[in-house]
Amino acid sequence: MDSRTSHTFSQLPSLLWREVAPEPLTNAQLAAIVPDLQASFAAPVADLSAKELCAWLNGTARIAQDQRVATCYAGHQFGVWAGQLGDGRALSLGEFALKSGSNLEIQVKGLGRTPFSRMGDGRAVIRSSVREFLCAEYMYGLGIPSTRSLALLVSDTPVRRETLERAAIVARVFPGQVRFGHFEFLYHFGHHAELKTLIEYVRAELMPGSESISAWFSDVVMRTAELIAHWQAAGFCHGVMNTDNMSILGLTLDYGPFGFMQQFNPAFICNHSDQEGRYSYENQARAGLWNLQCLASCLLPFMSESDLTNGLDKYEGKLAQSYSVLMARKLGISSNEQTLPLVAMALQALEKDNIDYHFFFAALSSYESQRVDSLAGFFAEYPNAPHVRKFLQSYDSALQSSAAAGNTGDRIKHMHAANPRIVLHNHLAQRIIAQVERDEFSELRRLLAALQNPFAENTEFKADLKPYRGVEVELSCSS
Repeated sequence: MDSRTSHTFSQLPSLLWREVAPEPLTNAQLAAIVPDLQASFAAPVADLSAKELCAWLNGTARIAQDQRVATCYAGHQFGVWAGQLGDGRALSLGEFALKSGSNLEIQVKGLGRTPFSRMGDGRAVIRSSVREFLCAEYMYGLGIPSTRSLALLVSDTPVRRETLERAAIVARVFPGQVRFGHFEFLYHFGHHAELKTLIEYVRAELMPGSESISAWFSDVVMRTAELIAHWQAAGFCHGVMNTDNMSILGLTLDYGPFGFMQQFNPAFICNHSDQEGRYSYENQARAGLWNLQCLASCLLPFMSESDLTNGLDKYEGKLAQSYSVLMARKLGISSNEQTLPLVAMALQALEKDNIDYHFFFAALSSYESQRVDSLAGFFAEYPNAPHVRKFLQSYDSALQSSAAAGNTGDRIKHMHAANPRIVLHNHLAQRIIAQVERDEFSELRRLLAALQNPFAENTEFKADLKPYRGVEVELSCSS
């Protein structure tokens, strides 16, 4: 056995997972790969040629000590208990060592039916796979905790959705795939001994260092708060924050109908299926706490109610503190008690003047204190922005009192490192999807490179940062 390969999840109680025979795609081809990620693995993954990697991910070849496992979980979907769920179209191929010594799990999404597919076909289509492949790497480039993308495969296998489409596979990578839903499955179906085993597995294998279950749960709360602070600062809306889509490690997991806000709108909804706005931009923080409360209820057999409450009570403070730090970086000021009021003033100005969120912060990154003319490009796009002009007066005062006030060049440099020069809006992704569906992959690969370095200037996709005046692509849970 290759000692650099392990399958720790499949050593958990068997009711949490099933071995699955894959259903390979027809004429699968490698549309894109993330070479540096593959190269970070030790053998055997690092040594696979493109052809060998494609065959392995498509289920037509094996490598030493791999596995094909789907996991079982449950969950609350849009606030309603959904009962037993599971990996309906995802298979874990195993946990493989990096050259650095740690392990990462490789999972493929779209390789056919599993025992948890319910009425589904276990397939993923090109449009959803391209979006997840790109967005996971973009989030990683932004510094937001996320799964990563290893490769994207497309095929000739037909898939029926609203229309007839082609199947694809996205291979994603993460330190561990455990979700809130795994705990919910064991607790709500009465498997308390197995639940304790899962808790100890997560504490030992995925989140070592906590001296007690209470300390571990507090860590989960803090990671979740940190994650959602990142989402809010990035203008990102997940779209389907069900408990079964929440990572115990605080990673962005399951890219479905996500969206990056354009014109600032606190009530922004990226999921066309979310008619009540449960997972709108302004509700994400509340949804994160609600999901943590669902997780906490599953831990009652092993923790006191007071310890759970103490853990949950840390959520809002951590969220506010993390968000303040992130937004201070975007504004180029010191993080202090005045940061959040200034942020609120900025966002109110954006909302009232109908301003593009990312375009504003990118433009502000070149602002010279008390010189409105340094924002000429911004005001060319928004000549009538009275609330932004008023905000700039307060912003100038904040700059003067900030520790960074003495060196405008350094402040601008730091702001450019906090405000991306490219944003993966849906219309940009849709343009790439249309090309991939024609088996044209060159722009996909160029966009991937730009998204992996989102704070660097780029020429090809520079125009995509400007306010988009067209009709935005609507996405649903099937997207």
